[in-house]
Amino acid sequence: MLIAGNFVRENRWPVAILLVWGVASGCAGIVLAGQSEDDALFFLKQQAMYSVFFTVFLAASALHNQRRTRRILAVLSKGIERYEYLAGIVLGYTAVGVVYAISLGITGVFTFQRAGANAFAVIPLMIMLLIASVLAGTVALFFSTFMPPLLALAATSAVLGTSAFVTVYLKLNM
Repeated sequence: MLIAGNFVRENRWPVAILLVWGVASGCAGIVLAGQSEDDALFFLKQQAMYSVFFTVFLAASALHNQRRTRRILAVLSKGIERYEYLAGIVLGYTAVGVVYAISLGITGVFTFQRAGANAFAVIPLMIMLLIASVLAGTVALFFSTFMPPLLALAATSAVLGTSAFVTVYLKLNM
């Protein structure tokens, strides 16, 4: 919990900017979505992609920053195991993802209400968003253990993008 709290504290400004962006664009979505359910769903998907990308960026740079400041050496020399340290980082970016999913869910409820759709259909979408964010962040954290952040981002994009590409390719050719 302490490692997760420290991770969130270290990234407080990017997290604050993400939350302000999410709420501001959510309010814009409420105003601009109008009566179209497709527009509301497009808004939700767009904001969900920001959450996944942001989680990947946080996870990919987490270990690099810890190595650069040599904090990881100080922490791991104590009674903390490596898996506990990595679990703290995972819990940290998961907490950021939960807060963003809640804020996006609240604005999504209002957007869907305004479009005339079932507002509570947003809840399963937010749960899927959180799972996708944690999965993408974990893949990025895996690659960042032995790659610099930029290469970890590229490898994460390649792994996750390949599965999406194969899925689309199979749908088109069947």
